[in-house]
Amino acid sequence: MNTTNQKQRWQNLPLTRQFLNSSLYRPYMWTKYTIDNLTLPFLSSLKNPRERQFHCYVIGTMKSGTTSLGRILKPYYNTAHEALPRQSCLTTALFLQGKIKREELAQYIQRRDNFLNLELESSWFLVDWLEILVSKFPDAKFILPIRDPYSWVASMVNQEAATNTGVQESYWKVLFNEYFKDNDAETEDTPLLAKGLHSVSAYLKHWNYHHQKVIETVPAEKLLILKTSELNYKIEEISNFLGIDHSKFETSKMHQNKTKNRLVNIDNIPKEHINKCVDRYCLELTQLYFPEFL
Repeated sequence: MNTTNQKQRWQNLPLTRQFLNSSLYRPYMWTKYTIDNLTLPFLSSLKNPRERQFHCYVIGTMKSGTTSLGRILKPYYNTAHEALPRQSCLTTALFLQGKIKREELAQYIQRRDNFLNLELESSWFLVDWLEILVSKFPDAKFILPIRDPYSWVASMVNQEAATNTGVQESYWKVLFNEYFKDNDAETEDTPLLAKGLHSVSAYLKHWNYHHQKVIETVPAEKLLILKTSELNYKIEEISNFLGIDHSKFETSKMHQNKTKNRLVNIDNIPKEHINKCVDRYCLELTQLYFPEFL
């Protein structure tokens, strides 16, 4: 039976739904986070002796193909999509807020790695760990799936809208609020702000920050950049990059995380406004990877 469907049904129970959207959930979440952190040193001491066949991080934005790339090798290798999400998201948020020092984050990353011992992790929130990951794991390789900013922002606003509908106070929302700062929201953004979302400029500034951060931080010889729309056709290129047999890729798992329910119609935002924000924040990368959109 599909565990995702089980989780969705559990979340949709009336009492559960009431708890997840109540003022009680946020204290519960942080209490669980504290317990997780207290137990991680012990769990990391039980290091998995299994030797990695390769080591790779997929660090694309959310809604760029990270789910697909985190699943397609799972039957044969130790892989994960968004591993330890509550702990990882909240640790990242605290780091961005200056409440966790870089040395503390590095210690957490090492303990987390000892515990998980993953060959491939595909997680968007790793972008702010990059300097540590590159330094601590010199043999690791990195894959950056990149999606055009126009379709990405449409998908991202629906992703956050779904989060608001599900668990408004979740750890995802904590990190969204760190990533999508609304310093320059405009009148055209009102339909998004009214739904508890962020401005177009906030999303697109993060789109640019995320990709530039990866490109500037990861050594070129260790980085593979792929367009999200071309992932299905790049399996052999990915396998050559990782040094593994391409026959072990389960391509049927590609694109299983497509946004199904459109809670927000991005068409309600003037196209001119989106174009202006793309030109202002994403022009260089869009010219390089998606010139057909300009």
